[in-house]
Amino acid sequence: GVLRQGSDDPAVLAWAVAWFLVTIAPVANVFFLSGVLLAERTLYLPSVGVAVAAGWLLVRGWRRRPRVAVAVGVTLALLYTGRTWTRTPVWESNDTVFFTMIEEYPQSGRSQWVLGDLFLNQGRVSEGLLAYRAAIGILGNHYYLSVSLARRLMDLEMVDAARLLLRYAARSRPEYSTAYNLLAVAASRAGDAVETEWAAKNALRLVPDDPVNQHLLAWALEAQGRFREAAEARRRVIELGERQHWQQWVYLARVEAAAGDTAAALAAADSALHYARPDTLATRQVLELRGLLGGS
Repeated sequence: GVLRQGSDDPAVLAWAVAWFLVTIAPVANVFFLSGVLLAERTLYLPSVGVAVAAGWLLVRGWRRRPRVAVAVGVTLALLYTGRTWTRTPVWESNDTVFFTMIEEYPQSGRSQWVLGDLFLNQGRVSEGLLAYRAAIGILGNHYYLSVSLARRLMDLEMVDAARLLLRYAARSRPEYSTAYNLLAVAASRAGDAVETEWAAKNALRLVPDDPVNQHLLAWALEAQGRFREAAEARRRVIELGERQHWQQWVYLARVEAAAGDTAAALAAADSALHYARPDTLATRQVLELRGLLGGS
């Protein structure tokens, strides 16, 4: 084959270059975003091409000018050793990596992303949002950036802006559940039952046993007056490990009553009474609800 031991055939160098270009392409963040900023594991396969090219150069140089080849080899080894020594402190922690990245490569979308996080952590909201905007301008509709920024916006009570980002993220990567999860929460905070239902159902399509999204779905259906569906959704919440929470039984009792099933509503109220701590405000609330439902 091409890679014969001791060969200085130009085909070896061509093979090495081709190997490097092909194996670096998926992780170079040039043709598309790989999701990885920098990791040594992404260079394992490309390094084979570099090693083959270095071997080819060493063989060719040794055969033509051995002294020059040795001198160049030693010089390069010393230079790379020195660079490794001076660069090692950068990798001490995530903080040192990110601060170096911001200082040396501020034009990077990831740098602006981290800078936005730092500004928000310091309470410098306007500067943080500008940095995030720059990051989005560089990285485009990056799923994890959109989700991360939306979560921060929700913390700042900027729910409408968060919902906008989450809609784009959810539609760009419908196979991921995080954007749907956050969008269901954000939409429910805004009182938008229709979007809450859409987001919760999509989240449950991906993670069927999530009680949080099931809870939000039950709320959204009830808010739209679809009481029978809401009751079924609420029972599913209880099945997913919420049985011991008396509040879930109260929600069920109310929606069953709204659906016209008084017997089921009273049964749910009895379950709420069972799980509520005795002689507490919770107990009194459940008894009051039971009285309203016509129970003794």
